[in-house]
Amino acid sequence: MTGGRGRDTARKNEFLESRQVFVEAIEIRLQAIDELRRHGTVPGYTELAAEFEQVVLDLRQALPHCGGNCGAGQDHANGTVGLVDRAVRLHARAVFRRSAAVAEPRCAIVAGSCVDLAESVSHGATIGSGCWAVKKRAVSVTPGCLCPAADAAIVRVVNTFDENKASAFLKVALAAASRAADISRSYYAGNFTVTTKEDMTPVTQADVECEQAIRAIILGAFPDHGFYGEETGRTQEHAEYLWLVDPIDGTKGFVRQYPFFSTQIALMHRGEIILGVSSGTMMDELAWAEKGEGAWLNGQPLRVSPIDDPDRAAVSVGNLKSLAGSGGWDSLGRIVERADRIRGYGDFYHYHLLAAGKIEAVIESDVNILDIAALSVIVTEAGGVFTNLNGDKPTLAIRSVLAANPSLHAQYLESLRGYVS
Repeated sequence: MTGGRGRDTARKNEFLESRQVFVEAIEIRLQAIDELRRHGTVPGYTELAAEFEQVVLDLRQALPHCGGNCGAGQDHANGTVGLVDRAVRLHARAVFRRSAAVAEPRCAIVAGSCVDLAESVSHGATIGSGCWAVKKRAVSVTPGCLCPAADAAIVRVVNTFDENKASAFLKVALAAASRAADISRSYYAGNFTVTTKEDMTPVTQADVECEQAIRAIILGAFPDHGFYGEETGRTQEHAEYLWLVDPIDGTKGFVRQYPFFSTQIALMHRGEIILGVSSGTMMDELAWAEKGEGAWLNGQPLRVSPIDDPDRAAVSVGNLKSLAGSGGWDSLGRIVERADRIRGYGDFYHYHLLAAGKIEAVIESDVNILDIAALSVIVTEAGGVFTNLNGDKPTLAIRSVLAANPSLHAQYLESLRGYVS
């Protein structure tokens, strides 16, 4: 009897030690990631998910008694890490393979080598609010345990989006974007037909089905609003509120399985764009903004770069046919000549980079309002300036873009104004 109790006590102590090692390892790794993010070297949650999974793999090697099969077909077997969403257990390896999976834990339940991020785990396939975050607490770290140089790890709490402050408009727009992401993702492997529109641009089943789903969600919530979609045209276009939707911006890339396509949803009120949602489905980037409420990417606030020297600026260019055929081509050349870096990220992506302060300017001469309406309010709410190449604010007739932080926008506008109507 005594021997049995002794073995039970030993196993319990081993269990508790393993649990503590696991918790400390995760906290230390998150602290390191936070430092990298502070310096702008970790671009997003894909890396965070990969880092977290690597902790699990490292510990399985370091602590054999905590090992286990992390296969997606098992139900929270000993040694696995699970995420809990409404009592449904999801295996970390399976979830993190879909790097859109993110967690906003209000508490963490640690059992042996199993970690349940409980009460509020949001998944990219089902999220309605789009409010993504990772909240962390300060912990004590045993000296010499996985981090010999540290006496304690103080993990900074991330400033995250408060979904309670989201308007009804934003909640509906995010829900619509989530549904469109499910549809476009299901077609991405290529199981769709392609037809050509009158303007010689392609359209797929995915475009049509995404827009139908977005339209149903938005007009179901706001039947008095107008709707202007890339595929289904305009309904009540003179309404006080007008939704601007491109279900798959970048269809040519989508057809060729190029991942830089996105879903763009914006809301215009009496001619002013007041809300935008930009969902880069295959890039795991969900950005949104409301007038006066800031801009957000995957739940973290966005802010444009303060760099005001053209010699230090990173500039990204997109469609340039009209500018190339005008006298402004030489002016663009002088901007390129001075810039520290020139890239052509294109589509939604360079606007996300701009709003996040990772590049300084975006220049395009051939766009339409559905391409950039949502992105315009995201950039503006991040502190940037978004106009056409003549300095005019976005309207339904916009055909070009100059977007940058305030200082560089003013400088570049002097060079580019007047060449493209």
